[in-house]
Amino acid sequence: MIDWWIQQSIEIQSILIVFGATVFFQILYYWIIFGRIAFFNPKKRPVSDTLPSVSVIMVAENDYHNLRKNLLSLLEQDYPDFEVVVVNSSSQETASHFLLKSNDYHNLRKNLLSLLEQDYPDFEVVVVNSSSQETASHFLLKSLENNYPNLKQVNLPDVKNIHARKKFLLAIGVKESVKEVLLLTNTDCQPDSPYWIRSMVSQMSGKKQLTLGYTGLAFANRFYRLDRVNTSLTFLSLARCGMPYTGSGNNLAYSRELFNKANGFVSHYSISYGEDTLFVNKNATAKNTAIALAPDSLMRIHSRMRYKRWMYHKKIARRSQKHYKKRHRFVLTLFPFTRFFCYLSFVGLLCLLPLDMFYYGIIGAFALRMISQLFITKKAMQRFHEKGLLLLQPLFEPIYMLMSWRIFFKTLFRGKK
Repeated sequence: MIDWWIQQSIEIQSILIVFGATVFFQILYYWIIFGRIAFFNPKKRPVSDTLPSVSVIMVAENDYHNLRKNLLSLLEQDYPDFEVVVVNSSSQETASHFLLKSNDYHNLRKNLLSLLEQDYPDFEVVVVNSSSQETASHFLLKSLENNYPNLKQVNLPDVKNIHARKKFLLAIGVKESVKEVLLLTNTDCQPDSPYWIRSMVSQMSGKKQLTLGYTGLAFANRFYRLDRVNTSLTFLSLARCGMPYTGSGNNLAYSRELFNKANGFVSHYSISYGEDTLFVNKNATAKNTAIALAPDSLMRIHSRMRYKRWMYHKKIARRSQKHYKKRHRFVLTLFPFTRFFCYLSFVGLLCLLPLDMFYYGIIGAFALRMISQLFITKKAMQRFHEKGLLLLQPLFEPIYMLMSWRIFFKTLFRGKK
């Protein structure tokens, strides 16, 4: 072994050192960091009724169809004390348009009425409507107000030209809500379980004031679904390690006390995006943050994921990182940095080394890294209830690395805002 090492050129020795160090780091990262999710034992759903009251808040922009498909899954949640706040903004889908276009509007209204008549101990729906037109969703909710006093609707002027529009609308939704815990989602999302609220809120006990949850993609190809798995695995694992740095606004809960203490989104209101990621980055700590990974806590996006939309979200995520805390930015560069040089040095060694036992030893070391990756990823997928993605992981990784460089250079010279 020593003789073989001495015989190698300084270039090959340097590449071997880089390869060995990066493979070792990657294996440790998978087992120690990502393993915190793979082997995580989530709490069971509590049976106690002594749970905090909850306001589920979402923003709707031209989202009549999403509200129609997904709102009932929130209204039917099994929870003793909650409300749903829908901030309806800038919609151009008029009520008359949908009354003429949609033949099943009256059936929808009738069925929704029957569902709202179910036995809910303490439940109200609050709608903040900023559209100047009477939208289809506004028309439906307005027609329900006469029968249900717990249904509120607040009309606002058009807010299209307001900077950080979504932050503004969410802040209005928080102001109009009245419950203790704020649970954020979007109109294109459906929870996997009628116990979603209960499962997310059950993590908020003692000093825990913020809960991060998983959101999968119901209608997307395997590449986008696998990207969601890997992204979620990263931020949930680091949160479990005491370094929460971001969260998804599709499945995110925090206390009203924390929101008020942070003065809402004021600290990053000058940035038009980041109502979820930047809020978590600036306010989440190891002591006040929990994660929810019980099957009941999982959320799914039920709208189609296209390349343009996916690329837009990746660019926003990349731009958001510029505003993260310095230690978060440093940690987030470690894994992709070592992964890139692991692949680069591996390919270099395959091209430079002769076919001998050490050549196959290099292949074995890289294979050990891949086995660790597949094992941990499989366990994480089981936690997230994701199927049919594991065999794509070895192909996904090099493709995603190339696309990441493209995203990096496209956002490199963009301003912070």
